[in-house]
Amino acid sequence: MATTRNPAATIARVGPHAINAMQRSMRADLRSAVRLINVPRTAIHNDIRRLLTRNGVQEVTRVHLHYNQFRPTGTAFLQMVSHMGVRQAAEKLDGEHLSTFRIVARPHNMEPDLVRARGIGGREDGALRGAINGTGTDAGVNERGTSVVVRGVPANMFWRDVQNVLGKGFKLRQTGDTTILNIPQQKKWDEPATTKRFLIHFDSPEEAHRFVRARHRTWLPQEAGPSKLIVANVIY
Repeated sequence: MATTRNPAATIARVGPHAINAMQRSMRADLRSAVRLINVPRTAIHNDIRRLLTRNGVQEVTRVHLHYNQFRPTGTAFLQMVSHMGVRQAAEKLDGEHLSTFRIVARPHNMEPDLVRARGIGGREDGALRGAINGTGTDAGVNERGTSVVVRGVPANMFWRDVQNVLGKGFKLRQTGDTTILNIPQQKKWDEPATTKRFLIHFDSPEEAHRFVRARHRTWLPQEAGPSKLIVANVIY
């Protein structure tokens, strides 16, 4: 005589902890990215790509570096072709080394705003809304290796001053008012800021690196105002 199974009884035998574990496993199987933790802060996208090749990880459509206020956080995200290969990629990379750093790899859900394409139009829109603050994947900019964040600019300087004083002699990307963006800084107190930071877009990675070699940790020319130490870093 055939017997019918009681789903409630089956769940009771399995137990709530096992059910929670199964639910977590199902959610992990639907994740579309891999999060890499403890990545060297000096690493760039090509370093991550070499790590993937070395460990036989395929079907990665895009590598994102995470920034906080234009500073690398030591976290990277791998955007996968589909959720099918996420778990396998995480298992292959977990515990591997990049330089002397031991990588922690976990399945991850990429939020929509982390993977949206900016491009020139999106950057202009983001600049107008004040949405670009240097926090998030790839610091919120789409051009890799051609953008430079400059800190230490006197508060009385505007983007045209930056172009005339710091950008003179360098090939900038001609995108109108968004070639050089004033990026508001987070202030801990209500005191007025004494310096500004700007995001400058260059014509090529070579030009961006040439600018950093020439300007990083140099003093602003005295004719531009109070002497300030300029810090410049390429955003990858």
